[in-house]
Amino acid sequence: MSDENNIAIPAELLQDRKVEITFFSEIKKNLGILGLSEQTDAYILHLYRLFYNDSKDKFEPIQQLEAFQFQTESEMHQFIDNLPNISALDMILLMNPSTPPRKPFSFLM
Repeated sequence: MSDENNIAIPAELLQDRKVEITFFSEIKKNLGILGLSEQTDAYILHLYRLFYNDSKDKFEPIQQLEAFQFQTESEMHQFIDNLPNISALDMILLMNPSTPPRKPFSFLM
């Protein structure tokens, strides 16, 4: 069930975006995370919650969790590489910053 090719991604989500990463829960086999990137004047990583749709036999994105902005592609990929190791507390703080950090997510790199 946790196969990257087993995700039904709507065409409108993929417009000008690229699949960067997928994670599937070890505990809740019907949940996962999809990371799509896009480049505008910055690099943006959109994280979506995936849910397994039994009737379609596919994972589907059901909710955007957050979008993170980076100045360089390298910064975005460092964040992606560290994403599996980020604690829940750190993720909550990243998703709800009180003030913008001087260097985006520098404590994670």
